Amino acid sequence: KEMEATADGSVQTTPQPQPTSTVVVDDGTTSNSTASTSSTSSGTTPRWATAFTSAVVMMPPPELWKTIQDIRQSHDRGFVRWPAHVTMLYPFVTDTHFAEALPLMTQALSAVEPFKVRLAEFAHFDHSKDSTIWLHPDQVEPDTPYPPKAQQDTHMRLLQGKMEGVFPYCNDVSQKSAEGFVPHLSVGQFKKNEVRQFKAKFQAEWQPIEFEVKEVYFISRAGFEAPFEVRAVIPLAHHDGNAHFAVHPVPERQKREIPDEEVNRTVFVGNLPFSTTEATLQKLFADRGFSVLSTKVPTSHGGKRSKGYAFVEVGGEASERVRAIGELNGCVGDEQ
Repeated sequence: KEMEATADGSVQTTPQPQPTSTVVVDDGTTSNSTASTSSTSSGTTPRWATAFTSAVVMMPPPELWKTIQDIRQSHDRGFVRWPAHVTMLYPFVTDTHFAEALPLMTQALSAVEPFKVRLAEFAHFDHSKDSTIWLHPDQVEPDTPYPPKAQQDTHMRLLQGKMEGVFPYCNDVSQKSAEGFVPHLSVGQFKKNEVRQFKAKFQAEWQPIEFEVKEVYFISRAGFEAPFEVRAVIPLAHHDGNAHFAVHPVPERQKREIPDEEVNRTVFVGNLPFSTTEATLQKLFADRGFSVLSTKVPTSHGGKRSKGYAFVEVGGEASERVRAIGELNGCVGDEQ
């Protein structure tokens, strides 16, 4: 089956440049052009490598997490890996560039005033195979009666727009919908024929949560199966405190055993010779002691040659996938 990049760490399918014979086994990085630049409203900024192991998020205060986490723990397959959050930019620059990205983001948000939001209404997105239920962060305006006549998220959209203005190549979240960026806090994934039942249940039992958005966070993880951790805190205008690198005191995420079918075992292999077949790829992995569950080599020209990239599902423990990335990245194609 075709693989695509998702929030829970699936791989991307974009072909890699072809000319050389060095095999590239993907670790989540989506760009290596550290020397290029991007033009933004604030001038020209470097275009750094991006990865699905980095993101910029807004999070509710830790003391308000419990009721959100109670739902997520039972229904969200990303519970262990992701905190309770609203994604602002994802993928984002690799955490090796956080020190350089921090002052740029701080400057961009220095004129954005803190604002209040309320998590009160559940909604859902339909996907090809299932649905995601999420909470909408309605902004709270002074002297405005609640509930509002329509969802209000202008401040969240403006905040995300400021961020994307500095990092225009990190625009995935604003390209997924015809509406552009849709701020949401996911609480779980459900079968399509059950999503309305669960949404009604959650809504009936839910007590609205209200808080002030006064800072955002750079987060990253050590690998696809590792949990995201806060690496940097960026305050909005007139909020006490400066941008800094520190672990935010988020609550301890209760661990749950990840079902075997949810473990990501697939690696992206790029920069392959056009002559590559599933058999030669299996041999490349097997000769180095890896158990191969499946391989997929997309082809062109009526199936006569590969497109230069492939997907390999590695068996055994989840750590075998990480080991394969480390041992095979950069090996020379003619070793096949």
